[in-house]
Amino acid sequence: MDADTGEVHWPVLTARLTVAFGGIKAGLMADPGEGSAGRVILVPIGIEENLPAPALRRFSAPDLAAVLPDPGRRAQKYTRGVLGIVAGSGRYTGAAALCVQAASAAGTGMVRYLGPEVVARQVLARTPEAIWEPAEPGRVQAWLLGPGLDGVEQLQRARDVLASASSVGQPAVVDAGALELLPERCPPNWILTPHAGELVALLGRGEVRVTREDVESRTVHFARLAAEHTGAVVLLKGATTVVASPSGTVFSQSDGNPWMSTAGSGDVLGGIVGALAAAYAESGLDDDGPFAALGIAPDERWAAVAAVGASIHGMAGSAASRGGPLTASGIARAVPDVFRFLGEHRAG
Repeated sequence: MDADTGEVHWPVLTARLTVAFGGIKAGLMADPGEGSAGRVILVPIGIEENLPAPALRRFSAPDLAAVLPDPGRRAQKYTRGVLGIVAGSGRYTGAAALCVQAASAAGTGMVRYLGPEVVARQVLARTPEAIWEPAEPGRVQAWLLGPGLDGVEQLQRARDVLASASSVGQPAVVDAGALELLPERCPPNWILTPHAGELVALLGRGEVRVTREDVESRTVHFARLAAEHTGAVVLLKGATTVVASPSGTVFSQSDGNPWMSTAGSGDVLGGIVGALAAAYAESGLDDDGPFAALGIAPDERWAAVAAVGASIHGMAGSAASRGGPLTASGIARAVPDVFRFLGEHRAG
């Protein structure tokens, strides 16, 4: 196993326990290496302050607590962030419902749903707090586009929103069907959320010919390459989620469990990341903010937002599962519990 990249050259022994002295190598926090390492324990040996900057970063619970959006005493729905969602279709109504449910659970001030009435009925039945916008949306601070997209009308909505968001500098979380609508270069505050197969297609647009097996064997390399080619943050979904910024910085999170490999789980992730994007777009990612206090540079902060969302998603999945089967709806319902848990860390 390559300790710097996580690449595995078979055959390799799969450990139950790995002990790291002084610092944890990047290869132990990225697939497929992390899957071969078992439980990883860090033993301090007194050299930690002299180590170079990490090649890959992972947020701890105290880190997450420190950066989580915290509505102040004078907060109202617009200061907490408004997320617009273009998702779902007559064929995939559940995708939109899950996105909206998850975004509402993840602390956004308001969710505006753009889509056909047949989908909006199901969305509002599950999340009556959401606003259906059959035509032009009201005020929006960030967008989520792509889950369950199908049909000419919804695809055109997504194209129009992407063009508008690009022109005015709005953050956007782009998933699934909307990945095919991306411009050649994206703004740096866009977050793309492909799985390995979708990343293959994304790289293919830039004439990088790879297979799904290639991506899964070198997750950090190809996530970083896709971020470089597109200009956007790339969140590569997997057992260990890898998030790469266009500047080359990489985060990873592995707070979930295998039971989360279920239909709709990615839609919930999109809703969580979208809610955070709206919140941070409104509150700002300034140099006096919580990400700066953790030493995260300005060109790394949208990747950090995506990594926070991935971690909350994983923690919610673990809370919903408790070692057994779960549904995507169950993950969404567990999101407020994760916020409460992290709030206790902050209070402590």
